[in-house]
Amino acid sequence: SLEDEEDTLQDVMNIVGQEEIERTEWAMAKIGLEKMIDCLNEVRTRSEEWAIPTMASFEDGRKLSEFVFEGCNSADLEELSQLLVLDEVDGDFLNELIGYYQQASSRFARMRAKSVGGILALQEETVSQWRENVGPSKSEGAIDD
Repeated sequence: SLEDEEDTLQDVMNIVGQEEIERTEWAMAKIGLEKMIDCLNEVRTRSEEWAIPTMASFEDGRKLSEFVFEGCNSADLEELSQLLVLDEVDGDFLNELIGYYQQASSRFARMRAKSVGGILALQEETVSQWRENVGPSKSEGAIDD
């Protein structure tokens, strides 16, 4: 998952942030970058299977991947993968990959927060309707508020 790759991202940034990088360190950084691209590809593929639930700020039927990966398609990730294979990694490459990663992470966090908020609102509505329509009777051991 994206959350699992937080440490990988930090490790890669520590390596590429050095003035001089040894060959073994670069090999480790490449493995980390490859893991990040693979993770993004996997999450993108899995999120294409899910539609976003109806919410005020989302269109009905929109796929989760369309929201999470807006502006990043599978061809973009494939291009980054090819650049990595060719050792054509520069600041633009890192900015693009980290941008995709951070966008996906923050948008998944936003969806999680909205989902929890929706569940809590539904719970409150259900309790309110139950109290209105059914409610516990005093003889059933109801507790006064």
